[in-house]
This record gives sequence, C-alpha cells and structure tokens, in this order.
Amino acid sequence: MNKRIKKHLPCGLYDFKGLERWLDLYADILVESERRRT
Repeated sequence: MNKRIKKHLPCGLYDFKGLERWLDLYADILVESERRRT
C-alpha cells in the first residue's frame, strides 16, 4: 500500500486488518506443512 495513503489511515485499524489477513495466511501455510509431513 502507498505510504502516503497509509499515513492517513488510523494505525490501529490498518495494523489489525493487515495482521488478521497475515495470520489467516500463516495458519493456512502451517496446516499445509503439517499435512505434507504426515
């Protein structure tokens, strides 16, 4: 995302949304790696 736009967004909201999306993605990766191991 553009840094100039980012500055105008409430930091807490932006960070939470980004973190939430990242955690979902990370969880999917962990599940996939667990499946491959077995």
